[in-house]
Amino acid sequence: MENSFGETIRKLREGNNLLLREVSAKLEIDASVLSKIENNNRIAKKELIKKFAKIYNVDYNKLLIIWLSDKIVNELKDENNIDEILKIAGQKIKYGKE
Repeated sequence: MENSFGETIRKLREGNNLLLREVSAKLEIDASVLSKIENNNRIAKKELIKKFAKIYNVDYNKLLIIWLSDKIVNELKDENNIDEILKIAGQKIKYGKE
């Protein structure tokens, strides 16, 4: 199973030997907000993904995919018929229909 966005960015921060306060300063957010994101208690704003990618020198698209998958999981985790929901959503995206 893939790591969550929070787990991913925490591992990246730790792997780069950076402190929470160092990264939060670069992101221009409070350290407590970054801590909540890393602990999956808060969803990062999409604008932060590019900043994370730049700070950690990783592929933006890979971080975006992890972030988007977390958003989908958070939205659908308590729903029934998830397979059907995702199938219909995929068709709507493929054919440009809402």
